[in-house]
Amino acid sequence: MTYIYNENNYRAAKAKRDKLLIVYFSVAAAAVGLNVFFFIMRNTFPRGLMEFLNIVTCVLFGAWSLFFFAMQFSPIRHYYKLLKNYINGVSESYSGNFLRFEDEPHTKDGVIFYSLICEEKVVKRQDLPERRILIEMGLPKPQFEAGQRIKYITHAGVLVAYETARTKESI
Repeated sequence: MTYIYNENNYRAAKAKRDKLLIVYFSVAAAAVGLNVFFFIMRNTFPRGLMEFLNIVTCVLFGAWSLFFFAMQFSPIRHYYKLLKNYINGVSESYSGNFLRFEDEPHTKDGVIFYSLICEEKVVKRQDLPERRILIEMGLPKPQFEAGQRIKYITHAGVLVAYETARTKESI
């Protein structure tokens, strides 16, 4: 069985998230320190200048915080939560015949995926013979041939592990 995600991926995402939090709180501490300095020095230097510098510092920190959380921290946090769920969550095992890949991107929980379509017998919904399995966009596509029988493990519709059969009837 080939596992896509493992404990090392989780640890790396956690370390990156923690590093980004340290960067954010360091910048926040520097901004608060500057504002305290400007407040203390407002009587030594011209009061208008210190208030202006205080406002500029607050605005710059606020703008940087929006950028930081939207562009830097949010994708890492979503990926970290996804990996945490894959490792600790409930997984389901299925098998089916590989049909095709769909390159159209899907977003789930803030992470971008492409689809793998398998044909399988669904006991509950026999009118839906195809199953869409999501694979993270940054990962390489597994080498499957059309009609090849594969056994796979998913968590919330996302591929966690897979195994190919040597023949179509072996699984």
